[in-house]
Amino acid sequence: MATPKNFNQVIGNVAAIERIKSAITENNGLGGCVFFLQGETGNGKTMLADIIADMADGDVYRPNCNDDEEVAMMMETIETHAKTPAIWGGLSVFIFDECDRLSVENVSNFKTAFDVIHRLKNTGKVPPVVIIFTTAKTKETVNPAFRVHWDELERIRN
Repeated sequence: MATPKNFNQVIGNVAAIERIKSAITENNGLGGCVFFLQGETGNGKTMLADIIADMADGDVYRPNCNDDEEVAMMMETIETHAKTPAIWGGLSVFIFDECDRLSVENVSNFKTAFDVIHRLKNTGKVPPVVIIFTTAKTKETVNPAFRVHWDELERIRN
C-alpha cells in the first residue's frame, strides 16, 4: 500500500483528521498552526505530520529532539521565519517527532517562539510557520521532569 499523500487517502484516524481539518479551518489556513499529535506507536502521527507538511508547500525542518543545541537553533529559526514572510509563498514546517525527548529547558523556551506567533496572529498577520509535535508517550508515562511542561504543550496546540 502506498503512503497517503492527503487526508482523503488515510484509512483510520478519522477523529484526529477531523480535529486537524477543524483547526486549519478555524485558523483560516495552516499559517501559525501548532499541532500536538499524541498516540500509540504506529498509529500514523508522523504520517499525518508529513501530510500537513505537504499541504504547507514549503521547507520542512525535523530537528533531532535529543540534540539540545539543534532544537535551540530551530527555536530561533521559528521566530525568524514567523516574523519574515516567505518569498516563495510557502510555509516553514517544523516537525518535532518524539517531542517527549526534548529537554525540559527547551520545552520551556518554546514559549518565546509561541508568543511571537500569537502576537502576529493577534495583529491579523499570518505567521508563515507550522509547528508539529508528535509523541507516543502519555502524560502518565513521560519522564516526570518533562511532565510539568506537558500541559503547556497541549495548551499551545490548535
